[in-house]
Amino acid sequence: MTIVRWDPLRNVSTLQDRINRMFNEAFAGSTDFEDEVGMSAWRPAVDIFDTDNAIVIKAELPGIKKDDVSIDVKGNVLTIKGGAFF
Repeated sequence: MTIVRWDPLRNVSTLQDRINRMFNEAFAGSTDFEDEVGMSAWRPAVDIFDTDNAIVIKAELPGIKKDDVSIDVKGNVLTIKGGAFF
């Protein structure tokens, strides 16, 4: 009989793969928005709040100049681009 070393975390990555597959199957089918969002792994920190006259969005964009930021609204989707992706 072969002795196998027991590793309590051995199945954690398998569990994570199964959970990822379950979510991918549940939300199958992509839209243009999902494809565009998937291009970047980094998401900036944002604060969103209402005033009497507007909805204010403050985004932390370190290293990106204000002139290099593009803001676009299509339907109910706000897209903020800057730096290398602009």
